[in-house]
Order: sequence, then C-alpha cells, then structure tokens
Amino acid sequence: MLLHTHFIFDGPQRPKLKHGKQVKNAPHFLMQHFQELLSTFGFTWHKAPGEVEAEFSQLNIVGIIDAVFLDDGDILLFGHYNVIKVFTEDALEHGDHLT
Repeated sequence: MLLHTHFIFDGPQRPKLKHGKQVKNAPHFLMQHFQELLSTFGFTWHKAPGEVEAEFSQLNIVGIIDAVFLDDGDILLFGHYNVIKVFTEDALEHGDHLT
C-alpha cells in the first residue's frame, strides 16, 4: 500500500473564536523547528489559509487525500469522510470511549 504523509498547519485566517471560546492565534513556539524537521526528513507540509480541518476536508472532497489522523472530531463538522481518531491511554482512562 502506498502511503504518503502530508502535514497541514493552521493558517493566518484561523478563527479567533471557537465554540464560544477565545483561541490563541499565535503559532506554537516549536512549529518552525518542527516544519524544518519535516522538510529535512522528506515529508511535505503546508499552511492552510484558515483552519486545518477545513483544508483537510477540501482535500478529501476533491480526492487528494483518503484519510486524516486527528485527536478530536471537529473535522466531522466540515464534512470529512474518513477520520482516524487517535486515542491515548490517558484519554481512555478519563472519558473517551471506543464506541
């Protein structure tokens, strides 16, 4: 099976409010270093115009990507078809379920 991992980061037009809460719009202080590592090891990446979930969904709709690995379900609101949710042991012990 051919697998190509592509990383997408939130862009400058990301909403300032999400679910009624203020969202920190500044990039994580390690983001630039992480992007450099991705490039060094041959992975591709880009910044979305706005929210990464919307970008993933658009790429899925036009058939560029097949599935997305995420730690939350926000992407379902954007109409994404194939979501692979990542569960941690801590999350399963404190509320997440595998139903």
